[in-house]
Amino acid sequence: MPVAWKRRWVALISAAAIIGLASLAQALGPVWVVAIAASTILLASLHAVAFDMIRQAGVETPTGLPASGQLLACVLLLGVLMAIVGALLLVLLLALAFGVASAGVHFDAADPRTWGQAVDERGRAVLGIASALAAGMFAWVFARLAYAPVATIARGRVQVLSAWPLSRGLVLKTLAGLVATGAPAVVALLIWRCVAASPLGPTSIAGAVIAGLLIAGLGLPLNAGLMTYLYAQITQDSADA
Repeated sequence: MPVAWKRRWVALISAAAIIGLASLAQALGPVWVVAIAASTILLASLHAVAFDMIRQAGVETPTGLPASGQLLACVLLLGVLMAIVGALLLVLLLALAFGVASAGVHFDAADPRTWGQAVDERGRAVLGIASALAAGMFAWVFARLAYAPVATIARGRVQVLSAWPLSRGLVLKTLAGLVATGAPAVVALLIWRCVAASPLGPTSIAGAVIAGLLIAGLGLPLNAGLMTYLYAQITQDSADA
C-alpha cells in the first residue's frame, strides 16, 4: 500500500474525493456513475503497480496493458451477472417461503398479511437454512468470478466467465483474502460513522471525503495487491505444472 500511495497518490486522492462526494448524494445518479468509473480507473492503475512489483521480484506474470475501459466493461458485466444470480436465488427463496406459508394454518393466498403469521417455528428454521445456503451459493459464485478484473488487466482483454477456472479449489482462500483486505476499510468506516454521529463530529463534506479516502486509499489498494498476488501465484503454478 505505501508503494501505491507513492506512485499513484494523485489518482488515489482524486478517486477518494469523487467517492466522498458521491456518498453525499441521496440516491443513485450521474455522480455515482462517475465514482464507479473513477474507482475502476484507479483499480486498473493499482493492478499495474502490483504487477510491476511482482515482475521486479522475479515472478513471471502475463504482460498486458492496463485498459481502464476493458476493466470497466468487466466490472459492469460482473455486476449484471451477479445481479442475475441474486435475482434467481431470491425468486427461489420467495417460492419456498410461499410454499412454507401455504402449509401453515390461517393462510389466505388473497391476503398477504396472513403469510408471515402462517409460518411456524419449523417453517422459520427451513427458511433460515435455505437463506444461509442461498447466501453461501452467492458468495461461492462471487469467489469463482473474483479473478475476472485482474485477469482482464493481465491478459489485455475482457475476462468474465473465462476467469472461472482460475479459482478452482481456491474459493475459501479467495473469500478469506477478500474479507481480510476489506475488513480494515469497513471497520474504519464504522468507527468514522460513530465519530461523525457525535455532537462534536465534523461536517458532512469532511466526513464524506474521509470516507472516500478510507475506501479508495485503503480498501482498493489492499484488494488490488491481494488479487494480483494470488493471480500471479495461480498462473505461476499452472506454468510449472
